[in-house]
Amino acid sequence: HTDEKPYLCEDCGYRTSQNAHLFRHLRTHTGEKPYKCDQCDYSAARKSSFDRHLAKHTGDKPFMC
Repeated sequence: HTDEKPYLCEDCGYRTSQNAHLFRHLRTHTGEKPYKCDQCDYSAARKSSFDRHLAKHTGDKPFMC
């Protein structure tokens, strides 16, 4: 693990150590939301947000208090 962040967003200067994180970040500029709910009109840029949304339809609560 190093502090090196070679991947740079040319739009805003955001830097990251992983190419996948830069790719995900770029959606903040493009507005792309590839994760679309087939049960309503919700869409998300991040899969984690989409998965959290789906739980609203299923009632799934995977975490304990």
